[in-house]
Amino acid sequence: MKKRIIIIFTSLLLVTMTVACGSSNEGDKTNKTKEGKTIVTMSLFNPNSWYASAIKKFEQQNPDIEVRFQLFKQENEKWEEQDDDRYVQKINTELLSGAAADIIEVANLPVGKYVNKKLILNMNDFIKKEKLLEKGDLYPNIVDEMGIDGGLYSMPLSLHLHTFLGDGNILEKANVQIDDQKWTWQQFEQVAKQIMKSRDEGDSRYALANTPPEEQLLDIVIDQSSEFIDRSNQKANFDSPSFITLMEQIKSMYDHQVATSKEAGYGEQLFSSIKLVSPPDFIFWPHTLYKKPVLLNKPHAAGQKSGVSFSAPKQLAISSKSDVSEEAWKMISFLASEQAQSMPERGGFSVLASVNEQELNYYQKQVDSGEFKLESGQAVKATEGYFIKAKQLLAAASGYRSGDDKLYSIVGEEAKSYFAGQKSAEEVAKLIDNRVNTYLNE
Repeated sequence: MKKRIIIIFTSLLLVTMTVACGSSNEGDKTNKTKEGKTIVTMSLFNPNSWYASAIKKFEQQNPDIEVRFQLFKQENEKWEEQDDDRYVQKINTELLSGAAADIIEVANLPVGKYVNKKLILNMNDFIKKEKLLEKGDLYPNIVDEMGIDGGLYSMPLSLHLHTFLGDGNILEKANVQIDDQKWTWQQFEQVAKQIMKSRDEGDSRYALANTPPEEQLLDIVIDQSSEFIDRSNQKANFDSPSFITLMEQIKSMYDHQVATSKEAGYGEQLFSSIKLVSPPDFIFWPHTLYKKPVLLNKPHAAGQKSGVSFSAPKQLAISSKSDVSEEAWKMISFLASEQAQSMPERGGFSVLASVNEQELNYYQKQVDSGEFKLESGQAVKATEGYFIKAKQLLAAASGYRSGDDKLYSIVGEEAKSYFAGQKSAEEVAKLIDNRVNTYLNE
């Protein structure tokens, strides 16, 4: 068995390639080049054009530092089904052995586990020293939501927003008032029933479609994962009245035909849960789905926070064993600066309010002038209030959707038996709680 582990680990090292300004092998822990530059290593799953371009600028401005990429997959290298798991195992092994890169891309890695085992650094001291939050540009709500036990261990560098839309025309016709700052899923069901009563004859649209109940449940759990998973102590809280009530509420929506797993085309449901990956998405997708879309906060489970949720597809951590943590932070701080965040290759929403404001203002001018077109060639109409709401949603985003796919798969798998009527909500809650706690403590 030991021999097999050694063979697997060795093969992983051979697959992993290092790309750098100079040559280096992955096990080289030398911190200086021949010219005396400090070497900072950075582990990525695969090449990324923004990281490459931004770090080139960083090196030009900091000629005493050389950044060397360690890539699991080279450009154009074929992706294989088990690669994600292999990458997680590789990073886990390197962190535990003290052989990890100085900086690690952790968007899809179990950050909570690394924090619990003290494998990555708390960046709070760096942030306070640089007064990043005091400058008023880095979203404080994002930093707070991504924190673990009062510390920030992974710096977000781009964002995706997970929000909610309504069909404005039918909402007006039904004369329904929605307080989306406070509404729960129970209130959503009541509102949806009221709207469905006022539909035109022949209009058979559901409030929500295209999603099986276990996936709807999982989406809510991911939105509000901090309510069910204590990342500080690596403990699950699914065997609780709030989670059981949530499962029962989701089942009620499907039992009463408010929601369905049946397929529906664009605009063929009264509400839509949608992921926006860049500022123009605030305009393009809502207006593709509905003639008059309404931006809304997502409903929430009783006793939980309202708001839209977010994910961070680019986020970096610093190994606690790094000998060059100051230089590593200097690079991460540069990537969070306006200069790097304004680069078009970044992708996603910026973590800086000023950059998003500039981009949204640009697209608002395109809408006002009639230049912004949908795929159909149709121009978009949107009021000043629509763009104000978009900015408000960004500034108030709460509910960090962490990227621990293995953990969330447990919730989806076990929930199926409840919605199929095979097990009670209490039984499923205990099963999920036990399995997730076992995983968290592996």
